[in-house]
Amino acid sequence: MVNVCVRPFGILAMMLLLPWFSSTAYALTSDDFNSSSLDSGLWSVIDPVGDSSISVDGYTLQISVPAGTPHDVWLSGNMAPRVVQAVANTDFEVEAKFESPLSQQYQLQGILVEQDASNFLRFDFTNNGTDTRIFAAIFSNGSVSVEVNTVISVGSPMFLRVTRAGDQWTKWYSVDGVTWLQAVSFTHTLAVGSVGVFAGNAGGSAPQHIAVIDYFFNTASPIFPEDANVPVDEVAPIVNNIQTSIQSGEVLVSWVTDEPATSQVNYGETLSYELGSVSSGESPKTQHEVLVTGLTPDTVYNFEVLAEDASGNIRLSQNIVVQTSVIGNETFPLVDLWYGTTQEFGAIGSPQRWVNVLGNVSDPEGVASLSYSLNDGPSTALAIGADDYRLANNGDFNVEIDRSILRVGVNTLVITAVDNSGYFTAEMVTVNYNNGNVWPTPYLTDWASAGNI
Repeated sequence: MVNVCVRPFGILAMMLLLPWFSSTAYALTSDDFNSSSLDSGLWSVIDPVGDSSISVDGYTLQISVPAGTPHDVWLSGNMAPRVVQAVANTDFEVEAKFESPLSQQYQLQGILVEQDASNFLRFDFTNNGTDTRIFAAIFSNGSVSVEVNTVISVGSPMFLRVTRAGDQWTKWYSVDGVTWLQAVSFTHTLAVGSVGVFAGNAGGSAPQHIAVIDYFFNTASPIFPEDANVPVDEVAPIVNNIQTSIQSGEVLVSWVTDEPATSQVNYGETLSYELGSVSSGESPKTQHEVLVTGLTPDTVYNFEVLAEDASGNIRLSQNIVVQTSVIGNETFPLVDLWYGTTQEFGAIGSPQRWVNVLGNVSDPEGVASLSYSLNDGPSTALAIGADDYRLANNGDFNVEIDRSILRVGVNTLVITAVDNSGYFTAEMVTVNYNNGNVWPTPYLTDWASAGNI
C-alpha cells in the first residue's frame, strides 16, 4: 500500500485550477422544438414589454409580437421578446432556421449573444419596407456600432449562423441550409453569458410579426435527424388579423396564419361563395394577401378565408361582409383602432374584469350607427362620443367586453360602422386572451423605454 500525503495548500491549489461552472449545465445545447412545451430547464423566456406570445407547437418555436408597440433592439433598450440559454464563455457556432418571411417594414428576427443588458451582439434579418436586409451590430455600454446592414436576396425559409472564435465574430446566412454566404466578420471582446433567438418590430406603426423558428443548433452537436419524433399535427392553422382595402371594383384582402400555410379567399354575393376563389400563392407562409378583381361597384360581397397547413388541416374564417364603393364616390366610414387589429389581453395577468378595445369612427357623410359582434354572436350597439364622460372626442368609441365571455386564445371581434348614405365598413379585430396568468407583485415599468403607453 502506498500512502499519499497532500498538504492543505496543495488541495486549495487543485481546487483553484477547477472551472467554477459545470460544463454540462452551460453546454450550448441544440433544440428542434419537437415537443408540446418549451424546455424550461434549457431555455429562459424574456418578454421586456410583457405583451408578446411565445410557444411551441411540436414542430417550431413561435415568438409573436403585436402590432402598434415597438419591440426593438436599439439604444433605447433591448425590448425584443427572446428565448435564450445560459452558456459558457467559450468558442461556439450556432445556427437557426427561420420559417417566417419578413413582408412588412421594420419586422425583424435573429440571434442575440448577450453578456448583460448593456453589452450584447445582434445578428438578424430585417425588412426596410422594400427589401430584406442582413444586419449585425455591437451594443456596448450605451453605444452601438453597426457592422453590416446590406440588402440580400432571401425568401422563406432563411438560415442564420454565428461563429465565435475568441474575439472574432462571423455571421453567415443561407437560403437552403447547405450553401452559406459570409455577411460580416469583426472583432469584439464579450464575456458571453447567454445565446438565443428573438423576434421584434420597430417604428411608429410597428407591424405584427410572428417569428417561426424550426430549430436552434450548436453546429458541433446538431440533432439528426431533425424532427424525428414529430407528433401528428391535428390542429388547423389559426387565421387572424384579416384586413380589407376596398375600391370600386376590387378588394385587397390580407391576413396572418399562426403557422406556415397555403391559403385562399372564397367570395360571392351569397354565403355559397359562388364567384370562386383567389389563392395567396403555392408556397406555405404566415403572411397572406390577395387582390380580388372584377367586382361590381356599390355591391355587397361575402368573403371567407381558407387556410391549410402541411398536414392537411383546414381552417375557415368567419364570413366577412364587404361593400364595394361607387365609382368616383369612395367615401366609407373610417374605423381607427388605436391599438391595432390584433390585441393581447391577460398576457401578464388580468387586473380588471373588462377588456377594452378603443378607437374612433368618422365619415364625411356622418355616422348613422356603430355596432360590434363577438365570435359570430349577436350585434351590439356602441355609443359614439363625445359624451363628456368616458368618450372625450367626436367619434370615440369603447368596446367593453366582460372577459368571462371571451374564449381562451383567439377571439374575433367585428366592428361595423354605417354612414348616413348607407355605406358601411366592417373592421375585424383579433383579440388574443390569456386566462389564468397572475400579475406579479411588485411589478416595475420603465416608462422611459415604453414604446406605447
